[in-house]
Amino acid sequence: MQDRALVLAEDPLRCQSLPHMTLAGWDLLELLMEQQALGYPEHFTLTRDGDRWRWINRPLGIDDTFTFGDTSTLPYGPMEYITRQSQGDFCILDQRDGNLWMDAGMVTTQADWSLDFDIGMNFFEWHAPVPLAHEKGIFVRALKFLTNIQQGKPARRLNWTMT
Repeated sequence: MQDRALVLAEDPLRCQSLPHMTLAGWDLLELLMEQQALGYPEHFTLTRDGDRWRWINRPLGIDDTFTFGDTSTLPYGPMEYITRQSQGDFCILDQRDGNLWMDAGMVTTQADWSLDFDIGMNFFEWHAPVPLAHEKGIFVRALKFLTNIQQGKPARRLNWTMT
């Protein structure tokens, strides 16, 4: 997490969220807090009293109380707040017009691409620099797979590089 903080201090555009993605940021915050508290109760505690939440992250020395849904009660937006405390990179995609749009993310360890460049692009636009995969129809199939993931059934994709 120290490395992430250093990267963000040097390049804050590695974390961005378009205005319409704030609610999705709250969804991510809720998902990650619930999973951390459930999986590692010795390290994380989430207490809820209606929309008043208390989050304890013992490894990082965080003990915050905030109002769920009120960004002004956090030091950062909800996505940035929780992903500053979470390992890995995160992209939140918006589904519209039969496509996926990269409209939010915390990406501090990427290979061969830039969140700042790709923010707001659709699935085919941000994958445009990978011509072989386009020719083989990989992205058409990938988009079909991703748009068929059911709500409430999260899926995880490990990073891969095709050069």
